[in-house]
Amino acid sequence: MNTGKLDRKVTVETYTTAKDQWGEELKTWSTDSTRWAAFEARIRPSAAFGQPEVQGQPVTRSMALFTFRNTPSVFNGEFRLNYGGKLWHPVQVAEQGTRGEWTTVVAEAFDNDGNG
Repeated sequence: MNTGKLDRKVTVETYTTAKDQWGEELKTWSTDSTRWAAFEARIRPSAAFGQPEVQGQPVTRSMALFTFRNTPSVFNGEFRLNYGGKLWHPVQVAEQGTRGEWTTVVAEAFDNDGNG
């Protein structure tokens, strides 16, 4: 992997919990970090599922590969990526190289997800 290909700024968000003033647990996404990554689209949104409406399910799905330098510990927990105006949910995380020099995240995004 050529480090010159890490040309996209990707925001990594983690799922966090906090307690409100009444002790109720609040679950939210918060920004963990912004990292440089390589981005490679795998499925164009228009070619994803065909039928535009399928019983209220997401109709446009995008798949992509994000490659990061090293293996940040945040990728061991629950996280998502914010890039290109979409929220990318990880499907698979894989280390590359003999010492984990690179991490590739296969992620999917739904244009009309509704659950951001």
